[in-house]
Amino acid sequence: MKMTMNLLTSLVAGELRRAGANADMADATAKALVLAEAQGLSSHGLSRVNQYATHLRNGRVNGDAVPVVVKRKGAALLVDAHEGLAFAACELAVGQAILAAKENGVAFAGVIRSHHCGVVVDHLRAVAQAGMVGIGFANSPAAMPAADGLHPIFGTDPIAAIFPRRNNLPLMIDLSLSEVARGKLMVAAKEGKSIPQGWALDAQGNPTTDPDAALAGTMVAMGDAKGAALAMMVGLVEDEIACLDHLAAQARKDSAGAVVGLLEPQERDEALPFFASRGFRSVDRMTTFESKVEVMADWLFERRTWLWERGEIPASARIVPLRAAPIRPVAELHARAIAGTVPQLEAFFTEL
Repeated sequence: MKMTMNLLTSLVAGELRRAGANADMADATAKALVLAEAQGLSSHGLSRVNQYATHLRNGRVNGDAVPVVVKRKGAALLVDAHEGLAFAACELAVGQAILAAKENGVAFAGVIRSHHCGVVVDHLRAVAQAGMVGIGFANSPAAMPAADGLHPIFGTDPIAAIFPRRNNLPLMIDLSLSEVARGKLMVAAKEGKSIPQGWALDAQGNPTTDPDAALAGTMVAMGDAKGAALAMMVGLVEDEIACLDHLAAQARKDSAGAVVGLLEPQERDEALPFFASRGFRSVDRMTTFESKVEVMADWLFERRTWLWERGEIPASARIVPLRAAPIRPVAELHARAIAGTVPQLEAFFTEL
């Protein structure tokens, strides 16, 4: 069954409002979840609706929350999400950071007393639309041990970046610091499927393909000690952001936060030595930041395609063209899941 994104967004927002979210919170969250689903990121899409609704109903999330800017200093600002869902707060932080970057050339925004923020790079789309570079990262519940450890102390803490491209979609990078996002384990557990070896460890520290055992255990860090070190870095920065305001002391133990940094590119009359010294073709047309990103993105796509044709990348590897990765015009769902009415939608979320 196929549904338009607008209809699906309306249905999801209605479910969140019934669970206790105010209109702005429900609308911002629904838009983000449907966008994730439409991109094929099911671990951050509709599978999260029941979780968010449950948190609204049991009081873990404050459905009446309205995010506000609580502190400014130069080009830096801090947004308090008041323990609400993250999306409206992140939207406010990014919007204010764009204004600050236009005035100062750079900006830095933090979000405190928040919740799971979904696909981090999607929050940065407005940054690229404004012609700026954006970076973002967020903390998450402890799920990874230190190198050679057993007990989870670091989150899978996603990091992301976005770079504008002239007359094209932006170059977007988003990854968790574990081998895979923990949401993929949640989806596998709900669907009764096994997971690949190397994704996670059970509670005794043994490799497992059972998603339930993995959820009770720990995630494997991307690059082992390197991924764990990056997670520690993100956690420390997030902690310092949270300490910028006295409100940090009032945060729930399971609160989450996010940070975004923006840079307004400067026009140049010549290509940077970095590109010229590395043999990039068409270096003569790399006189604007957007053109540099365009050339690098083209090179990366062509290089991956060449390696795949040579057999150096397995045929099963997913190669996503950087030139065009449009959002699907419809979100495709299992016919048993949604038939287009609210009661059946609620049953679907319960089933999730």
